Amino acid sequence: MTKIINSILSKHGVTLGKKKPVTKKSTKPNPINVGGKQGEDLAENDIIRSGLSFRRQPKVDVPAQFFEEKRKTFDFSINHNGEQIYIEAKYQRVDGSVKDKIAGLIWGLRFIDKKVVVVLNGQAFKDKYVKVMVNRIQSDEHLNERIKVVKGSDFYSYLTTLNN
Repeated sequence: MTKIINSILSKHGVTLGKKKPVTKKSTKPNPINVGGKQGEDLAENDIIRSGLSFRRQPKVDVPAQFFEEKRKTFDFSINHNGEQIYIEAKYQRVDGSVKDKIAGLIWGLRFIDKKVVVVLNGQAFKDKYVKVMVNRIQSDEHLNERIKVVKGSDFYSYLTTLNN
């Protein structure tokens, strides 16, 4: 009977250990995270090319009344003349949830009092979406002074202006 159960479980990627079943881990990346990873890789390559020093996955404290977590993790931070600038890299291949991502990002950044550069890569972040985001930020006094939106194709040029 044990052999039959083990045979069935192994077909589904599970083997029985001494205490509990152990599931084999997949070596394939989660397809949901692939786009985000591409956006981070593109941004990181530009930061490296620019020669600026940076940190990966920096955490900042956020107001507890607006977030479940008490810390927000950005993709990168760079130090510019003693001031931290946080980088949020977004990548989207298809339209799908683009509008939701933009609205959610803007809402979240309202409560974080840090300078942030949002880098938009991917075909779904067409110019009209970038314009919507920039217009919303420019019309909001609280965001306008802290948030900059940059198309991925312009991010390296933006970084080189920081080196001057």
